[in-house]
Amino acid sequence: MRYNTFAYSNPFTFGALVLDEGFVDREAELRMLLTDLRSGQDVVLLAPRRYGKSSLVLRASQEATEAGVLVAYCDLMRTPTKERFAAALAKTIFDDLASPGGQPAERASALFRGLSVRPTVEIDPDGGLRFLFSASRRSSDIDDTIDRLLALPGEIAAQRERRVALVLDGFQEVVRLDETLPNLMRAVFQTQPEVAHVYLGSRRHVLEAIFNDRNEPFWRTARQETLGRLPHESLAVYLRDRFAATERDLLDEAIARLLEITDGHPYATQELAFFAWSHIPLGHAGHVADVESALVDALRAEHNNLSRVWEGATANARLVLLALRNGPLNLYSEETRRTAGLPTPTFVQRAVRSLLRDDVVEKAPDGRYGLAEPFLREWLDREECGIR
Repeated sequence: MRYNTFAYSNPFTFGALVLDEGFVDREAELRMLLTDLRSGQDVVLLAPRRYGKSSLVLRASQEATEAGVLVAYCDLMRTPTKERFAAALAKTIFDDLASPGGQPAERASALFRGLSVRPTVEIDPDGGLRFLFSASRRSSDIDDTIDRLLALPGEIAAQRERRVALVLDGFQEVVRLDETLPNLMRAVFQTQPEVAHVYLGSRRHVLEAIFNDRNEPFWRTARQETLGRLPHESLAVYLRDRFAATERDLLDEAIARLLEITDGHPYATQELAFFAWSHIPLGHAGHVADVESALVDALRAEHNNLSRVWEGATANARLVLLALRNGPLNLYSEETRRTAGLPTPTFVQRAVRSLLRDDVVEKAPDGRYGLAEPFLREWLDREECGIR
């Protein structure tokens, strides 16, 4: 007898990159991004947190690599200094772009020979190389070093006669590091038509300012791809298939309830489906009651995060959040302010601005505002007695 070992493994995942069978929809965005990577088109991905930006880029990077593109991925979230920024660039370039062959130390020495600040080379626990840059007496030395490192992807593309894609995750961090860095980077990138630069990050409002403010050096330098929520129809098919693959079923009304709660939010759908699956025995069908039990699990898992959102909100911001529990609203209309007990438009605007900045609320094309943070509506409903 053959056993389906997959039937005993939860097919849903959250809190990690979603790839392969876990990747759902985004086919149009994936095709367009793959075209960008193969043609040297710069692109910035805009979306609230936990919308699957990194998963989409990694999936496109895998396919681009199979098509012969050299893809380098650089995580800027762990670069609090320009020296750390240089180290991240150096490791990315060496690991992902440099020609293979020969002794690693010798290849690194040749690759970084012209840097103003020469790195110290160490061996990682996994056997790879890492590069450490020490602060120089002249601040211009590290700037010159970064300038040189940023130029290398274009030179490597020419030397190896291959397209190159440089993914900069957490790109908003360059503004925190040094306000002159965007100018330096733009000056280099505009000379690299053979390199596709992909920008993404967790602070959407910062990225929008970088690429949409005409006074910024990156103004209109990249195609903008905005990721929205996923269609309910695609998610319904995905959920049925994933449950069926593990010898379980999720009834239509249960799927409808799950999607009513998550409203197409990628991360929230994975999380709620993960907990729902754990309530359904092998060979059985899941009901609405199982989704409700899963919601309790999800709210328990998200409680600390949602508590921080509430505790960090001002009094007016809390009024806005409570007003949005029942769905998107025009927060500036007199009727809404009266029925929800909101303050004057000036104070509402300040509250909304802070909530948008933190990706707690989002603005729809029709001008209405809604809750963006997954499960916040349900959490507010259950915590209402304790927070008023």
